[in-house]
Amino acid sequence: MRVAVCLLVASAALLLVGCATPTSNTSEDDRLPEDISQSAEWRAFVGIASRSRFEPFSAPTLAQACKNAVAARPPDIPLAMAYDACIDAAAKMLEPGNFYISDIEARALIGSRPKHEAPVVKRVRADVLLVSIPTFSPSAYAAISSQLRGLALDPRIRNVIIDIRGSSGGVLEDIKEAGSLFMNGGHLGYARGSKDTPVRAVVSPERVRSYPALLAADLHQARLVILVDGRTASGAELFAQGLRLNRSADLMGSRTAGIAGLYALQRLTRKDRVLKMWIATLYDTMDRTWEGIGLEVDIGLVALGAGAPSNVIDGWVAAAMNHLAP
Repeated sequence: MRVAVCLLVASAALLLVGCATPTSNTSEDDRLPEDISQSAEWRAFVGIASRSRFEPFSAPTLAQACKNAVAARPPDIPLAMAYDACIDAAAKMLEPGNFYISDIEARALIGSRPKHEAPVVKRVRADVLLVSIPTFSPSAYAAISSQLRGLALDPRIRNVIIDIRGSSGGVLEDIKEAGSLFMNGGHLGYARGSKDTPVRAVVSPERVRSYPALLAADLHQARLVILVDGRTASGAELFAQGLRLNRSADLMGSRTAGIAGLYALQRLTRKDRVLKMWIATLYDTMDRTWEGIGLEVDIGLVALGAGAPSNVIDGWVAAAMNHLAP
């Protein structure tokens, strides 16, 4: 069996991306065995399920879910479609959000990833910086750091507005690095699945040497306001909640999307089907998840739609500036 190789990311659009497409072990002309439990596809699924769960699971229970799904199929449904129903039902026994989807659907998910827009740092008042982060891309830390260099020596800058409206997150490593600009150590939260993974706000020494954030010491003490809305999701929610709990940041705007699950896209043995399987859920440092409920804000604002262009101060940014009045 060959499994897709992926990058762990926390994004509402696609939570696990960058999957390499493996060569299928089953040719399209191979005949599927009538007993699905004897098929390579079923064995591949059980193998992945056993490694992906952090709680023990019952193989007989999964097999029974499969049999029930197959038994419920109309007599004229092809066996390949019975396989689809079988593995989809068994996957949902592990986690209701799991799906056995077509290759076309999987490619559509990968294609729906938001484009990486560069963060923008702007001085909107003598004592206030506005840091807009549309996506937490691999270049976010470097982009923010490089734009901070020219402001590093000004002692008047004591406040930072971080605008993550519409951000669906990104790779956890990039979210951690962005968090390190505003936190002097500590954890943003945890990814809990097959094992607990602390999401510590740190950046690699190599990145520090390459992109020194000269204002970092001041940013660690600056007063923070974070703008969020109903499209702020997943890893961006982790970033916001981590700074709220660890840096007393104020969340302004509207309730966030409430997406905390991380999923993997993994191919089993067939070319035309992909398993979308839950692998972890994001939690904050107080052991709470926002899955399905979102993050409540500290200060509510009337919805204004999309975030403002980098050269415009919209009503929400103005409200944040008023909140940070000298």
